[in-house]
Amino acid sequence: MRAGAAICVVLALGVLGYWAASGMHFATRTEIPPEEHLSCATAADCGGEDDACTDGKCFDDFGDPKPGTEWRETFELGIIDGAGPAAGGLLGLAGLLFFLDRRKRKAAAS
Repeated sequence: MRAGAAICVVLALGVLGYWAASGMHFATRTEIPPEEHLSCATAADCGGEDDACTDGKCFDDFGDPKPGTEWRETFELGIIDGAGPAAGGLLGLAGLLFFLDRRKRKAAAS
């Protein structure tokens, strides 16, 4: 039982480590809204005749930045609805297994 509890602790730490490494988001995100500006390499990438491409961003003929229009799919694990319950469940199971192991060893010693 002790080995199973140790595995649960390691898995819980792995889940929390993944959450921390992926950006420590509060809630899980599956889509990212359009960026502030469309990215471009040339003025032709911006779409219009009078549009300009400056520093990799698109601007319309009045000099205003052009917003993006497409949402991007992604997966960023959140603590509230993903990593927290998973890690909490694993740590709870580990605590139960440690408790049962201690109880079993104490009964065997007496």
